[in-house]
Amino acid sequence: MELDKFKLLRKEILVQLIFIRGILRSLRFYYFRGVLCPSNWITITGPCQWNYVWIDLLFLAVPLLFLILELVWDPDWKGLFKTFKSNWMIIGFVGLAGLSLSWSIQFNVTLYKFVILTGVTFMAIYIGQFFDLEKLIKSLTWFFCVVSFLSLGVVYFFPDLGIMSTQYHMGSWNGIFGHRNPLGIFMAL
Repeated sequence: MELDKFKLLRKEILVQLIFIRGILRSLRFYYFRGVLCPSNWITITGPCQWNYVWIDLLFLAVPLLFLILELVWDPDWKGLFKTFKSNWMIIGFVGLAGLSLSWSIQFNVTLYKFVILTGVTFMAIYIGQFFDLEKLIKSLTWFFCVVSFLSLGVVYFFPDLGIMSTQYHMGSWNGIFGHRNPLGIFMAL
């Protein structure tokens, strides 16, 4: 019984790490967004900036490391491979992204984005394999509660950070996020 609780706690911590990794891309305080290439939606218009890519990869590597440890401690390789087989379209999409390395103009940027896509896809398939809908919703509820209260705290205690002051968005709340749109998405969920 105690072992089952420990196993569930490990899995819950892993899921929360994956959620945290997902939210870090939207936070106001997270200035490391990996590779940024200015473009006009069709072509790159300037040199790409490789700002703090190592930190972005670190935030991907930590949950992946915990995921690998979890698979070592509680191996269910047959079930995981069965899930991969049943999601063959997703794996095909990731494979197509890998194949796009052969015709990419910006090989380094494509490789970086492919690594991120592969890691995030693997984490999503793991969550889909080992968590039923009820547990996943419970984890998401706790996660969104924490995000909501943190955003509310930033708005009330640090209004210069939590309330936008740009011309078109004057007075809009952005909470812990860099813009009001991610806050609205998280609050809608």
